[in-house]
Amino acid sequence: MIEEVSAIQSRIDTAEEKIKELKKGIKFLGDYAKYKSVADEYSKKKFGRDKFKTEHSKELNSFYRAKRWVDENPNTTTKSLKAELEKLQTEKAADEALIESNYGSLEELKRAKYIISVVVANVKAAEQNQPQTERQNIITQNQNIE
Repeated sequence: MIEEVSAIQSRIDTAEEKIKELKKGIKFLGDYAKYKSVADEYSKKKFGRDKFKTEHSKELNSFYRAKRWVDENPNTTTKSLKAELEKLQTEKAADEALIESNYGSLEELKRAKYIISVVVANVKAAEQNQPQTERQNIITQNQNIE
């Protein structure tokens, strides 16, 4: 059960990372389209380029950052990214619901595992280091933990 939940949590973490990347890609594609006209105007300017660059530095920086992403990811469309994003969000929500439905039993299992490990550690220590009567005291104490 714990391994199953860990695997599901791992899938959720991976999906969250991919969702962030997809959102970033969607933003870059939007910035590319939004600021392309500003970059085109800047590249056509013969005179007053410095002034134009200063006045439009934010837009140009956003465009060139987006252009680098677009150049690294050719043939990527906003539509495909949004479809993949929606699919991942649906899968993530299903995994989260699955974990939440098993959370109560998972907590019980974790507590039982902890109690067992404490008991086993105490019994091993008692067997190695202590006389028989003290071993019995530790075993009794462990029974009180439960």
